[in-house]
Amino acid sequence: MSGAPDPAPAAPLRPPRGRVALALLLIVLVAAAARFHGLDFGGRLPYARPDENRVAGQAARLLAGEWRPASFAYPALVPLAHVGVRQVARALGLEEASDAGELAAGYRAGRIVSATAGVATVLLLFALVRRRRSAGEALLAAGLLALAHLHVRDSHFGVTDTPLAAATTAFLLLLTATSEWPRARRFALCGAALGMAAAVKQTAVFAALPLLVEAFAATPAERPLGGRPLRVRLGRAAAALLLAAGCAAATFLLINPFALLEPERFLSDVLFELGHKTEAGGPLAQRGFVTHATFTLRHGLGLPFAIAAALGLLLCAWRARRADAIVLLFAAAYYLGMGNGTRTFVRYMVPLVPLAALFAARTLVACGALAPARLRPLAIVAAAAALLAPSTASVVASDRLLAARDSRLLMADALAERIGPNERVAWIGRYSWPPETPADPRLERRDAAWLAERLPAGVDAGEALRTAGFDWVVVADHWLRSPFDAKPEQVARLAAALDEVATFGPLAEGRARADVAPLFDRFDFLYLPYARFDGVARPGPFLRLFRCRR
Repeated sequence: MSGAPDPAPAAPLRPPRGRVALALLLIVLVAAAARFHGLDFGGRLPYARPDENRVAGQAARLLAGEWRPASFAYPALVPLAHVGVRQVARALGLEEASDAGELAAGYRAGRIVSATAGVATVLLLFALVRRRRSAGEALLAAGLLALAHLHVRDSHFGVTDTPLAAATTAFLLLLTATSEWPRARRFALCGAALGMAAAVKQTAVFAALPLLVEAFAATPAERPLGGRPLRVRLGRAAAALLLAAGCAAATFLLINPFALLEPERFLSDVLFELGHKTEAGGPLAQRGFVTHATFTLRHGLGLPFAIAAALGLLLCAWRARRADAIVLLFAAAYYLGMGNGTRTFVRYMVPLVPLAALFAARTLVACGALAPARLRPLAIVAAAAALLAPSTASVVASDRLLAARDSRLLMADALAERIGPNERVAWIGRYSWPPETPADPRLERRDAAWLAERLPAGVDAGEALRTAGFDWVVVADHWLRSPFDAKPEQVARLAAALDEVATFGPLAEGRARADVAPLFDRFDFLYLPYARFDGVARPGPFLRLFRCRR
């Protein structure tokens, strides 16, 4: 890759500077509105969004002064950011210190971190595109990301994927912006940025590939490497990489000091996390290479957006600009690394959504160049609006559901009104479990295996539950089937022997389950549709409340 500045693209979009600032402000406001709306979804539900409880739990330990991590599965930077938000909330009188272990406060802090990181990524992407392209193309990329469904959706969740997208986008911006800096300063700073990204999530390691390739590139002030002996070229690259690696390790360990104090446990946890995220196996059709393209990105961006991103990627690869090559190398390394396994959580692709917006903007500008000069800006904006329409519709539908009251909270309200002070409730399931704080000792979590032990063939279900000391039973059902939930034949026996008192579910009034077909991330027990929202009125599973007959 040459270090010479890239030539200006033909027919760039160059709106006046004042209009650029105003347009960017509007884009940021739209991005913030989409990401902060419905941020309190689920209230105190421990599994409103699985894995939030783990990150919030680590932050609560830090807040309580317990610095040794229970696990290295989640690096410390995001939990530390949670702590910062909660400390600010306390200073402003928005949270009491006694709430340190309270789930709602912890979840809210984590979601504020993610939503803020999501909005920041829009600005970072604008700066990244603006480095080598026109201001108009940078606005297009920022606007596409502002309403990219997958990115907006996951900006609501207090986990690490959206902060990782911000960290990797910032790293790519830094690596691109410093291409003409002195090598030592550049690789030290970029190494530190890579270490900080890894302190968000381990999969930031894929960003090391463009840094590795850049170690062999020269700045315009340096003699072309082609005229130097191979030994000199390799030595020069090795020195730069050693410096970057040292700065990355120092930054990571500064944020995660216990990794140095407990290296064996740290390596074991990190290798497990990287391994189960990228493990191979299973039919090719179930591998991430296929499912992320045909499901995650198709529905997370909308089909027009996804197609435009794929075309833009090919355009960037064909032009082979240095700044584009940096982005392409990271996109390829991350997609191939995360697509190698069969654990195809849609959230794994969040760090690639900013790059998809970058590539789609490139397609829009290239296609807009075919329009007459006077109509070009209008044609590009119209095409961008059409391209964003499916994604925007998903954003609106998803935000609407996030603001609705979850069926698990409705069931918890119903139980609070009905059960007596000395009665007990067996709640069958894990991810359907109601609020834990304040803990209600009358509610006890059980699962299908426990129910199978209590209901052998020929035993009356009501009598068995009364013998076990329970007066009420709650069972859950959903398109996402958990092994902890009661099996259909168990529910049928309960329905025959007990009185059904109340039911709550996600469907809109008047809609039948047989007529509704939402799509979900099959690996994630998040009771929020990923696509096909029609007929769904709220998040949560189908819940049925039974009472033992006296």
